Amino acid sequence: MPKKQSKGWISVQDELPEDQGHYIVLWDDGEIGQGVFFPGTTHTGGYLMPRWLGESESRSVTHWQPYPLNPGVL
Repeated sequence: MPKKQSKGWISVQDELPEDQGHYIVLWDDGEIGQGVFFPGTTHTGGYLMPRWLGESESRSVTHWQPYPLNPGVL
């Protein structure tokens, strides 16, 4: 699970994660949860596109952030 210094919520329109992994996500229906990001696995029209596990035509991730660092461990 990628852990970095959090910049707060990041819009998927501005930036996507660089690494595959688990992130904190905000869905377009207002739910906050864990999302799994795959940076180039969906084949669409001959291109590899990044995607979030669980996204569909009716539900998508609008914002994301990495899990915060745990100061007691690092």
